[in-house]
Amino acid sequence: TGAGSGSSAAGSVEHGKVVAGDLLIRACPVLLTTKCFSSAELITQPANGLADEMYTVRLNLTPEGRSRFYHWSRAHENESIVFVVKGNVTTAGRVTQVLDINWWEINNIRDHASAKSLVDVVNSNSKSN
Repeated sequence: TGAGSGSSAAGSVEHGKVVAGDLLIRACPVLLTTKCFSSAELITQPANGLADEMYTVRLNLTPEGRSRFYHWSRAHENESIVFVVKGNVTTAGRVTQVLDINWWEINNIRDHASAKSLVDVVNSNSKSN
């Protein structure tokens, strides 16, 4: 995939400071909303001798979402992107290349609840449209 990954469980981060999702929404540009995704899937990566169980979220983009993400990624390579669900940061990653794709995977999410909440909000919104 073209996006790096990470996760942020409530109040914990690997690097840097915790920034509240509601502050990010007010201070940063909003790139995609739930209407930009057609569906989502949660994939479990089993634990092994080197790592605990981790999760991948696959987000399927609508044509508008694909266009918006492509145009943004052209000018923002190597910048971070966060997903805010109901005021909480659920996961974050880094865009490492220009992405002209129909779907996007966020890998190596450590927190099941965060990954599931992102999938659930996308899927519940796509059913209501």
